[in-house]
Amino acid sequence: MYIKKYIQFFGILSALLFTTACGGEDIPSGGEGGGTGDGGSSTPVRTITTHINEFQVEGENSSLPGEGEIKELQACLFEDGAMTEIYTQFTQKDGQYMFQTDKQTGHLYILANIADQINVQELKAQGITEDEWQQITFAHAEDYIHAPEFFSGMIDLGQTAENALHLHLERGIARFDLSIRTTSSIKVKKVVLKNMTHHTFLFPQNPVTIPTDAGVKDRSIEFPQWLETNTQGIAYVYEQSGEDLKASMEIVKNGKETTLESTLPSTLKRNVVYTLEITTDSATGEAKLNIVEWKNGGDHTLSSGMGNLKVDT
Repeated sequence: MYIKKYIQFFGILSALLFTTACGGEDIPSGGEGGGTGDGGSSTPVRTITTHINEFQVEGENSSLPGEGEIKELQACLFEDGAMTEIYTQFTQKDGQYMFQTDKQTGHLYILANIADQINVQELKAQGITEDEWQQITFAHAEDYIHAPEFFSGMIDLGQTAENALHLHLERGIARFDLSIRTTSSIKVKKVVLKNMTHHTFLFPQNPVTIPTDAGVKDRSIEFPQWLETNTQGIAYVYEQSGEDLKASMEIVKNGKETTLESTLPSTLKRNVVYTLEITTDSATGEAKLNIVEWKNGGDHTLSSGMGNLKVDT
């Protein structure tokens, strides 16, 4: 009799354990409207990782401390031209940021450091279209462009069926370095980048352009302690294009004040380093200002206006 009761008890317990083990599991979405799907069906979880595309010079990482600072990250998913999801829960590991989604299609945009100026939740509530989203502009609240500024990128979730996808985030800015390649005594007092915009697009435009309502003005950088050696990160500007982009430099060469000026490339690209290079003409001994544009892989090009010289007596 007791044996029969024990057999009944263990039978009931086994049935309960089996039922629990076979139950459905929640899928983490990381978004504001994610879910597990209908009924007991299982939707694959996809892991999205992202990292910053570093500045490069001569094919090597040339990023400076603080240039990759991430204050906040957001991801916005557009399906059929409408924003449907916003993801804000990212984890960080080994310099990469990641989150998970159960979405299989759509264009996923990831952005960093834009929350102070762009309210993504509000744009979603207003029903912003993907075309309108791609035309959003950004302007720093201060009259100074910072090193980290903002980062952005886009990935098409439907391009692959794999559950692990990676996206490179690019800065919306270009960096200027200083290179002094001469045996003469050179001290740099001031650099002026002429006709620069302080208003840019959040995402790359093809071709590169600036917003129609964006103004341009000269950007002046004075050095309390005059620069006598190669210096990285002396200035940052937004990606832009224009026919009148120029760089002017006030220097002291062998005790004499001189102003150098050169034409910049007509397009200043995001995430690219440009070097203001001071050299000396071997024949005349005059100082020249060259513009070097570094590209991925270490190649570089000189601007067509390199070597233009003006002397301010």
